[in-house]
Order: sequence, then C-alpha cells, then structure tokens
Amino acid sequence: MEIVMGAKSTLLPKLANLLREEYKLQKSVKGEIMFLQAELESMQTALLRISKAPIDQPLDIQVNLWARDVREPRAPNKPCGLGGFVNRSSILMKNTNIRRKICIDIKDIKSKIMEVSQRRGRYKVDNVVDKPLATVHSLRQSALYKDVTSLVGTKDKSDALVRKLMEADVASKNQQRILSIVGFGGLGKITLAKMIYDKLKVQYHRRAFVSISLNPDMEKILKSMLYQLDMIEYSNINEATWDEVHLIGQLRELLQNKKSPKGYLIVIDDIWEKNVWERIKYVLVENDAGSVIITTSRILDLAQQVGGVYQIEPLSFPDSKMLFYQRIFGSEDKAPPHLAKVSEKILKKCGGVPLAIITISGLLASKRDKENIKNYWSTYNLMGSGLDDNPDVSDMRRILSISYYDLSPHLRTCLLYLSLYPEDYEIDRDDLVWKWVGECFIQNEMDNSLLELGEDYFDELVNKILVQPTSFDIHGRATHCRVHDMVLDLINSMSNEENFLTIIGGPQNLSLPNKIHRLSLQCSREQDVKQLSTMSLSHVRSLIVSKLVFVLLPALPSFPVLRVLDLSDCYQVDDQHFKYICNLFLLRYLNLCATGVKVIPKEIGNLLFLKALNIDMTSIEEVPSTFLQLRQLTCLHLPKTLMRLPDGFGALPVEEFMRIKSLAILNLQAGFTKLRRLYVHFTNCEENYAKAFSMFLSDLVSLEILEVSGSSMVSLDSGCDNLSPRPQRLWSIDMSDCRRGSYDVPRWMPSLSSLTHLCIHIFVVSEMDLRVLSNIPALRWLKLGVDHGMEGLVVDSSYTFRCLKWLEIDCAEMLRFAPGAMRKLKTLYVPNPCARWPVYGVENLPLLEHLSFSICCKLEELDGVKAEYRELLNTYPNKPTFEMHQVYVLFTKFHDAPVSELSGTGQRP
Repeated sequence: MEIVMGAKSTLLPKLANLLREEYKLQKSVKGEIMFLQAELESMQTALLRISKAPIDQPLDIQVNLWARDVREPRAPNKPCGLGGFVNRSSILMKNTNIRRKICIDIKDIKSKIMEVSQRRGRYKVDNVVDKPLATVHSLRQSALYKDVTSLVGTKDKSDALVRKLMEADVASKNQQRILSIVGFGGLGKITLAKMIYDKLKVQYHRRAFVSISLNPDMEKILKSMLYQLDMIEYSNINEATWDEVHLIGQLRELLQNKKSPKGYLIVIDDIWEKNVWERIKYVLVENDAGSVIITTSRILDLAQQVGGVYQIEPLSFPDSKMLFYQRIFGSEDKAPPHLAKVSEKILKKCGGVPLAIITISGLLASKRDKENIKNYWSTYNLMGSGLDDNPDVSDMRRILSISYYDLSPHLRTCLLYLSLYPEDYEIDRDDLVWKWVGECFIQNEMDNSLLELGEDYFDELVNKILVQPTSFDIHGRATHCRVHDMVLDLINSMSNEENFLTIIGGPQNLSLPNKIHRLSLQCSREQDVKQLSTMSLSHVRSLIVSKLVFVLLPALPSFPVLRVLDLSDCYQVDDQHFKYICNLFLLRYLNLCATGVKVIPKEIGNLLFLKALNIDMTSIEEVPSTFLQLRQLTCLHLPKTLMRLPDGFGALPVEEFMRIKSLAILNLQAGFTKLRRLYVHFTNCEENYAKAFSMFLSDLVSLEILEVSGSSMVSLDSGCDNLSPRPQRLWSIDMSDCRRGSYDVPRWMPSLSSLTHLCIHIFVVSEMDLRVLSNIPALRWLKLGVDHGMEGLVVDSSYTFRCLKWLEIDCAEMLRFAPGAMRKLKTLYVPNPCARWPVYGVENLPLLEHLSFSICCKLEELDGVKAEYRELLNTYPNKPTFEMHQVYVLFTKFHDAPVSELSGTGQRP
C-alpha cells in the first residue's frame, strides 16, 4: 500500500474548528460534523494499518480499491473533495446563506462515506488466498550464489577492501577491524561482502555469515551464528530452547576462547535498526586477535554508528557496458555495433546498478535472435514501459522497494512527490520542503518549525540513500539532491499505480486517469496537446510547469483547488497570469521566480492560505498594501528590483525563511521579530548600508541562521561593538558566497552569545580580525578564507578561542600556533595546496585529533612523504591522524626540505 493518508490528518483539527460555537451551527449539523470527525479518525487508523502490510504479503485487489475510495471521499458534484470542502467551509461559515449550503454538502459527504463502507461489505472476498510470492529474503540470498567471475567491477573493490582490512601496523594488527558497506538496494552490497568473506575465511577458524533483514528473528540468527562458528559443538543448536540472553552468553564465551589465536570473521548482512545492531554488538567481543566484522546496510547513519564506512558506488559506465554485453553476448567485443546507441540509453537508465543491468540484460538475452532486434531493444529503453508484468522486473523492484517500505507513512508520501521532477533534475531542498508544506505533508503538532521538520524529512531520505545529495551547507547538511534513475522508476511505478500524480511529456507514455491529483508538464509532443485537451483538472492540487511547455498550459481557472503552483523560469508568465493566480483561493505555495511578472496585483490579498511565495528575479518594484493580508505567509523571496514597501510590511508574520536582494528592506524601522532564517544578497551597496544592516539585524531577535552573499566587496562592520537588542538565538553565519570577500570581521560578532558556526572570507587578515574572532564566546566551528595575510602572524594564548573545535583556513602558511593556542581544537583543515608542511606549531595544539591538507609533491614521492608525516605526527602529544591529498605541480618554487625540518618550530621552507 503506497499512499497512506496524504493530507487527511490535517482535516481533523479543521473539523474541530467548524464545531466552535461562533459559527452558530444547527444542532443536527454539529452532529453530522462530529460523525465526519469520528469517521476520519477511523479512516486514518485503517489506512495506517494497511500501510504496514509486509512487502511479502501484498494486499488483495479489493482492499486496494477500498483504500483508494477511503482516501478521497467526495461530495457529489464537488471537485474539491473533503479536504477542499473543509478549507472552503472554514472561510465561508460566517455567511448565513453559504452556511446553509455547506450544511447540505456535509450530509452529501456523509452519504458518500457510508456508500464506500457498504460497497466493501457487499463484495467482501477476504478469505480468498492469493498465490504466494517469493520472499524478499530468498531474492536477496540468490546474490550469495552468483558466479563471481561474471560480476564486473566487484573484484577490484573487494581486493582493495581486503587490503585495507589486512594492512595494519604492529600496534593495530591485533585490534578488531570493522567494515560497514552501505548503499541503496541493487548495488551489490551482499555480493561484495560475500566476496570479501570468501577471500578472508581461510585465515579464520571461526567464521559466520548471517542476514538480519527487516523483521529479524534474533534467536534464530544467534543460533545460526553459533552453528557456523562451531558446527561440532553446536550441531543440534536448533533443538535448544535457549533465549536470546543465553545465546549471547554462549557466543561471547566462544569468541573469547584463547584457543583461537586468529580471532574470528563475521558478516552481518542487511541491518535496518540501530537497536538490532546494539544487541548483536554484545556478541562481538574484542579478543586482541585481529578479528574482522563486516556489515551491510541501506542506512547511512547506522553504518556510521557501526564504523569503518564504505559507501558503495554504482558501476562506472565502462564496467556497466562490459557487464551488460557479457550477459547477452558472452563478451563485449561480440556486441553488434548497430546496438551501441540503444545500449547506451538502456545503461543510462540502469544508472550503474548491477541488479538492474543483470535483470534487463537477462530479458534481452532471451530475445537475442529476434528479428528487428534494434527496434525490440528500443522498447526496453523505458524501464517502466511494458515491463511491469515481467516477473524479473517485479522482483528487482521489490528488492529496491524494501527501503521505501521501511519509511514511515508520511515519508513515503514525501518520497513519491519527487516523481514530479524530471530525470537528472537537481532538486533544491528548501523549495521541495515548501511544496511538501503546501500539500500538508508536514504536520506541525508540537509548535515546531515547519522548515526544520521538512529538513528532517529530507535528511531521512538522504540517510536511507533514497536520494543522492549533490551539495551541502556549512553544517554538512545536504541542500540539493538528485533521484537515481532506478529509484525514480520505482516511485513512478508506485505513483502510477495509486494515481498519485500524472506526468505529461515524461519518459513513459501512460493512459491518463479519470482524476488527476498532481500534474507535471515536462516536455511538449503532439500527443501531449491532444491529452491535455481531454483532461479534467478540477482535482489538481500540485502543478509544476516547464518553460518549454508553458504554451500547453490550460487556463489557470481550470485548477480551482490548486495548493502548489510552480511556474519558475517560465518567462511567458506576465501580470495578467498573476491576476488569475490570485483567484486560486486555496493556494499555499507559489513560485514565480524568473518570470515576466512586473507588478503584484492588489488581488494578492485573496490568497489567505499562502505560506510560501517566491518572486525573486522578477522586475517587481512595489508591494501593494493588500500584501499585508497574507497572514499565513512564512517563507518569502524578494527581488533586487524592489524599491518601495508599504507601511507595516515588517509586521508580516514571516517566521521561517526570507531571502532578500533589495536594500529597501533595510529602511524598515522594525519588524520580522519572529524570523528564524535570513538570506541577504548585496549588489552595488551604498556607503552607509553597513550601519543600516546592523540596525535591521538588531531587531531580528528570533533569528537563528544568517547567510550573506554579494557580487562586490562587502563590509558588515558598522563600527559598533554590540547589536542591541541583538539576535540572541543566532547560531550560524555564512558569508562564504561573497565573491570578493569582506573588508573585515564585524566587531559586533562577539556580542552574539549563541554563535557557534561562522564561515567568512576576508580580504586581509589582521590581528584585530583574529582578536574579534577569538572573542566570540560560543564559536565551535570556523571556516576562514583569506586573500592576503600578515607574514609571521602568531596565534598564542592571548587569542582565547575558548570553544573552537573545528578550523578550516586556506592561507595557513602565514600562521604559527604558539603554546597555549586553541586548546580545544580537534580538527584542522588546510584545503589550499602548500609546501611540505601545511601549518606551523601543530605540536602546540594539545587536543588535535585530525589534520587534513593538500600538498604539492611528485606522485612517486607521495608514499615516502606520508610515511614521514606519520612518523612525525606520532611524536605529538595526541598523535593526530591525518589525511593528505597530493597535488602535482610541474614547476614549483617549494624547497625539498625534509619534513622533520618543517615542524612548528622550524622556519618557512
């Protein structure tokens, strides 16, 4: 069951609102609303139970049909459905005539709900048993017995990982070694783990390979481990009635046995829950015998908890092509040249996923002698076209879908929403989150930030490796992502099955459903024009339009219940379109970025539910006074052309997010006291803007995150030492996107008691700048970019840096750390290529744990240089680890002084 509740859970509080006495409802109507409220609670519970059906026990067709009807009960002739009806009612209930009509609608909806229930009873066939499917566990186990000689690309990976596990210095060769392989389904984690296991098992007398899966039987798994570790002693273990505690005790005693000097080798495959790993970890005792533990998982933070993370990557294109042709023709050189182009298209769709390549190549191999083979292959270019009934493709999708079914119901809906985007599209996290908000997928039950909740949802999809992050912010959180083609194929298939959304011009030619809930217009073809003319759009809640197909867009009044509208980059959108949009009363998200809009119509005040508005990169110069009626607006992007703001603009309840490029905002005397995030871009700044900005910033008492960018030199130093009343909650400032840097570090920064993260690029570093930075009381993370610096600048104990633990500085050669400097620093990163020593005085950083830097040297010198660094750093108090990146420079002025002469007390080479 893919789609669970949608936005249905948001209707319960709204129905409760309709019961308030202020609406003066008739007693009988209140009873009807109470009935609807009770029914909705039961619907939610039923749909939630259905969503938890095991993947190996699919629901019968009738249950799916019933669930579909339950998700969207409608009043007769009411296109907006129950959700739209409740929203409309909450606005109009105060009008007596309209109130009477709404009462009739309520009775109609009740009748519809009862009809769905009665239909379920009339055609009940619950006792019919479907043919059982192969279990997911059995499908995974088949990977253990594949011919490893046919698994292209895996041998090199396994050889490298074996070397990594076995290569250890004298001090660590007897320590326990852990390898955690992580990646999404179908990448070959279990195959890789098995190959490593087979290469190492000859070195270990005690060894075991067990699989956990989604719903593990711990007693059965522990018994299997005991049997594999000692088949003689525990030959009858399956007959034993020991509980989990007893089994763990037996395993610990066995693995601590001093008679096994070579330790043990154990593979724990397919771990899904942290608490399961914690239970298994009790077994894996440290016996100082060089034992090896290998795990596999689809969850990144779980793998990080285990340790020794290896994130498995898709196959390269050459390896993908080799595997593909090998499976069909026996070798790559036997492949007919006329199939090269269509093969490339198929392989691009497979995206380097071995499971997909093996599945599709197996299908094509069976048709190798078919006439017109090139045309036949072309039908397989579209993974979802005509393949849904193929058992191999179904099995492949079931393996890929395990991660999907492991998600909570609300996250499943959020993931399916990503199928609105085209292949290879880079998705902006914040924009996606506000679309989720517009669809009511994000529920704020504890008065938390909607944006923060949405970011948590997004992070969870990244953590489950269902989306691929493409860029990160200074806090290490993903800000953009792409969806792998195979995952996109999976969610497209699920979305189509449940009529979650419709794509026009997408990769698959599908028949249109009777009701369209979400619509994505991606590209233009002749058949698409014909399709659009026959479509009913009265139920569409989300609409995303590509500029290439804007001409196909039906009249905007055709979308009466639209919640989310994205017309970004559609330059054809003009002021008249904006007027039409202002009559879409249920709109919650509107993106008009980079459109032809020049004027905000006064009718903007009609959009009472609007939460997110983006009018960046337009030519808008004024904001009308009716804009102040947007009392639910929480996210706002303003253009740099903006010149005038109405009185009271600062009183808008923008709490979550605001991006501004216009200095007109700085002229506000007060406002935005609830704003949590602010993004400012400066262009052609006036001389007095620093003072105006600091005054504006002082009033943002709820601000938590500030990002400043600019196309020219930026200065935020207004000359004052304090911001008053000042943003007490501000914990992160990012000025890394100022193209020419900043003149200096603002002197008011030490007055920010909560500031922990700072990223700043300055033109010239001075003692005053370092003094200001060192006095920021809570600063823990600092990224400092410098264009020019003072030679011989010494950081000593007078620069307090009382909390700093992480430092990145790109001109570190100008610095030297004296005794007493940065006493809590744990990580030092020097990204710019340097001579044979990245920074001076490292031995004076007593808590330093890790040093990362790039160095200029010849490739053949790299191993020797690494050895010198390792030897030298081992003499330092905390014996820090280091990561060194070699940069080859053909001509260099760097001297070849030995590393031992370039320590902190030495002179510059």
